[in-house]
Amino acid sequence: EALKLDVQNADYFYYRGFAKSKLDDFNGAKLDFDKCISLQPNNIPAYYGRGYVNSRLNNQKAAITDLSKALYVSAESKGKNGIFSGNIDKNTFEEARRKIEEKFKIIDFTEDRWQVFYTRGAVNIKAGNYKDALEDLNEAIKLNPTYASAYFARGMAKSYLGLQSEAIIDCSNAIKVNPRYAEAYYMSGLLKNILGDTNAACFDFSKAGELGYGAAYTIIRDYCN
Repeated sequence: EALKLDVQNADYFYYRGFAKSKLDDFNGAKLDFDKCISLQPNNIPAYYGRGYVNSRLNNQKAAITDLSKALYVSAESKGKNGIFSGNIDKNTFEEARRKIEEKFKIIDFTEDRWQVFYTRGAVNIKAGNYKDALEDLNEAIKLNPTYASAYFARGMAKSYLGLQSEAIIDCSNAIKVNPRYAEAYYMSGLLKNILGDTNAACFDFSKAGELGYGAAYTIIRDYCN
């Protein structure tokens, strides 16, 4: 109704796009964010919004471009391979890690700068750009050190880069912030196992299972006494 009165108002397109994204109408939201940006090329939230919906539409390359633009405009205006020492083999580890990534969700968007870094980091993980993801997640944590998922995501990026010991530390940090973070316990268990600390790994798997991560029980059955 507002757009009937003023079809050139960029903010109206932005807010309608935001509302559509809340209803999971990502194609409709993208069209509104496109229009907002065409009317107001320096609208930071619109770039973030379009980056978010592009990611949900599985266009990770476009998402990264938009999220990078959001950070650029905002700024203007203001490892080695792991050694498998445990009883979980490389293929099992990589499959389990991949399944965790499938559950890895990109959070809804706001206008907070730390969330832009976090979202771009998550998108970079999905796109396989792990070094870029690490840089983004470092910034997200610097700006908001109390967001558990940022630590967990950074741990995932480090694991893909072969920095398994550092990844364990990030999983532990995620658990400190959110003691019921089942995925963080599970990932920590996988990492500890491949580094040879099987007893500690089984404790983490057990905790992950208690907190609702069902796949942990299969790992416990196959790899824990």
